[in-house]
Amino acid sequence: MGQNWSIIVPEQTENLVTNPSFETNTTGWSASGSNTIGRDSNQQYSGVYSLLCTYANNTTLATLTISSGLSAGTTYTITARLRVPANWNGGGILLNASGFSSATITQVREWDSATGETDKWVELEIRLATSADATGTILLQTT
Repeated sequence: MGQNWSIIVPEQTENLVTNPSFETNTTGWSASGSNTIGRDSNQQYSGVYSLLCTYANNTTLATLTISSGLSAGTTYTITARLRVPANWNGGGILLNASGFSSATITQVREWDSATGETDKWVELEIRLATSADATGTILLQTT
């Protein structure tokens, strides 16, 4: 009977993003092309606000520049909760990274437009293994 029990030790979590729930502003985030971003109080996962990305013409919906806080030779798990609207027809959605020298990016969870549900919150996730350079950009993109 003792073989059916196990102890799970949770991983330590530290959020390295300033203002991750957009309660005060959109500091650090930018839109690409003619896409727009802004704080929104109509749909939020937790707290009062979320970041609303309005798609216009660029597959990169929003970006977050990382200029400090990461260490070289470390693997980071990066997640984002995203509400896919009922009328979304812009393809799949994923997180990505660019500008990190010699980094390895592994897709863990992305939203697939062929099989994913709309009008609900989904979680996107990548793993970013930094090597020499710990600065770059996190991207929210369509596929």
